[in-house]
Amino acid sequence: SPDLTVEDDQDTLAARYNDLFVVGYSEVIDGTDGTIDSQGPPVSLYESAYRSEVSWNDVNLDLARAYEFFGVEIDQDDRRHHDHVRLELEFAGYLCRVAAAVDDDAERARLDFHDRHLTVLLSGLRDALDEEPGTSVYGRLASFLAAFASADVDDLAERLQVGAGSRHDDGETS
Repeated sequence: SPDLTVEDDQDTLAARYNDLFVVGYSEVIDGTDGTIDSQGPPVSLYESAYRSEVSWNDVNLDLARAYEFFGVEIDQDDRRHHDHVRLELEFAGYLCRVAAAVDDDAERARLDFHDRHLTVLLSGLRDALDEEPGTSVYGRLASFLAAFASADVDDLAERLQVGAGSRHDDGETS
């Protein structure tokens, strides 16, 4: 596991979190007519940001169906979309508990969830943080999460006897 200790105080950590994940960037291009160039935060916490080949709607609809199939739903007071990193990590943990307690088929669902969603999100998050300077604890945590998910996929594939060639490099299963 990574060293997640920091010397920064809570205000500094919160400011850096906002810099990376919350606050976008705006630059005045033409002061005479008010033209600005505005971008979202440099690092997205949403899977759909790392899926140029799939629409936002398709990603979130697929996740909503997966959550519903396993009897979970997003708290309506929570304003996050289905593809937020926190929700996907919680769902992966939930699938682990379901597999351990009652349903061996949940391991296959977990492997599918990794391949279709979580691995894409965590790899994208890690890569985006690698491109940013001074990510500190956030960069170390993202690298750990991506490595942990990869190890979980390898373990699941071995235990489920998913042979070579049944999983493609792009995360699709056959």
